[in-house]
Amino acid sequence: MSKLAPEAAAQAVSKLSLMAFFPSDSDARSALVWALMQLAETQEQLEWLVERALKLYSRWPGAAARHYHDSRPRIRARDPRSSGAQAAPGRQEEDAMSADCYLECSHCGCQFLASKRQQKRVRSAGIHRVYCSQVCRDTGAGLRLRKPLPYQGTCPGCGRQFGSRTAKKFCSMKCYTGSAEFKQMLVTNRWKATAARVLQVTGEPPKPKVEITCMNCGAKWIERPSRKSRFCSRRCYRQYMAGRFDRWIANPQSIALPQSFDEFLSQEELPCLVEGCDWRGLHLGNHVNFAHGIPVREFKRAVGFNLKTGLVTPAVSDILSERPHIQAGGPVWFQKGHSLPAAVKSYRSLEGREHGAKTRAMLMGTVEMPEQLCRECGRQYRPEPLGYSSKFCSVTCRNIWYRRRERAREVPLNCAECGQSFLSNRAQQRREAKALPVFCTVFCRQKRNARHARLALAALRGGARGEAAMRLTKEERLEECLPPEVA
Repeated sequence: MSKLAPEAAAQAVSKLSLMAFFPSDSDARSALVWALMQLAETQEQLEWLVERALKLYSRWPGAAARHYHDSRPRIRARDPRSSGAQAAPGRQEEDAMSADCYLECSHCGCQFLASKRQQKRVRSAGIHRVYCSQVCRDTGAGLRLRKPLPYQGTCPGCGRQFGSRTAKKFCSMKCYTGSAEFKQMLVTNRWKATAARVLQVTGEPPKPKVEITCMNCGAKWIERPSRKSRFCSRRCYRQYMAGRFDRWIANPQSIALPQSFDEFLSQEELPCLVEGCDWRGLHLGNHVNFAHGIPVREFKRAVGFNLKTGLVTPAVSDILSERPHIQAGGPVWFQKGHSLPAAVKSYRSLEGREHGAKTRAMLMGTVEMPEQLCRECGRQYRPEPLGYSSKFCSVTCRNIWYRRRERAREVPLNCAECGQSFLSNRAQQRREAKALPVFCTVFCRQKRNARHARLALAALRGGARGEAAMRLTKEERLEECLPPEVA
């Protein structure tokens, strides 16, 4: 029968809770109180047991406490303060090291199960360097005995001091890929690859880049001459067009028939186009979506905007354009190469028509084409800038010229149904060259096809007429144009 009081065992459990991962459940702690009362008989044995456990374990070992299942005689032999015989110091140390002991690796920092030799070196000799494996031991020794790095410098990317065996400028790959030197290297390599490709295809070196000035704000930038850009941003384009066209045009801003799209999107605050709504703000797309419950794409189609036009003010557009362009992986159906049917097809926005009309007006007002001769009537005419490859002065002359050329190519052929002669077009002439039947009218073609269909059906069903159809020779079947199933 144990002489310990439950209060003393509970106090010992509280001291053991200093270990990491000690159980906090009340039932588990009650079981520990009962286990301690079974292990120790006196208060001195209980104190020695708690002190020894805290020295051996930095975290709660759990099942490792099985070493003390027969602890009463062992505690009396181990406890130097007990009234029994004293155990030898070497035996005490060996028994203490027989328990599971975890030490921290001096190189990788992991917790590993230490051997008896490692425990003895740590406890007696005071050695603090222990390793979990031979690899960590060799690596740690190499780091301690390695010579100092000869090159020292400051990384221009992060500003930290670093060392290197050879002269380097950046401390890591992350700092180098985020630097301006790396981006300039990519641009140079891209230009070299493009120049080599152009030289391979055309046989000529690529044209050098030229300096372009924005027609609205006067900003200058370098660009390839093939781009033919005249504005530095979409905002400048809208302001330029709005200042030359939209200020002279009436703009009834209703959801039914809006006008002057460039002037509308150049305002500092955008008004709501839904009738009866007095809202004004920076992001019209969010407003119509959250306030009126109208999807942005449907609203753009109803108003007449391009589907890729952002319904935001110029200030918000500048902020959004400065964000880095990130290509997401997309939905699963897009990544697997599947395609969904388009909800809307053949949509031509009013904004696109307005931009086309403005471009044509500016082009026709600035470019003057040389006079040409009409192929049909021979009259002098001046083509429009967008129709510089035209060869006729009007649509009427073009239709007359093409009709006369088609008539010159017509050849007389015989109809395969009624036998009458008719003037054929190019498609009928190609059929005649392949030994296929040609017809003068659609009625003759349908009449012959219906008769052949009846013969084929009779041959498939059998009977006297079917037997007669089956007795036809190959030449007769080709002449009658029967389907291959009847053969």
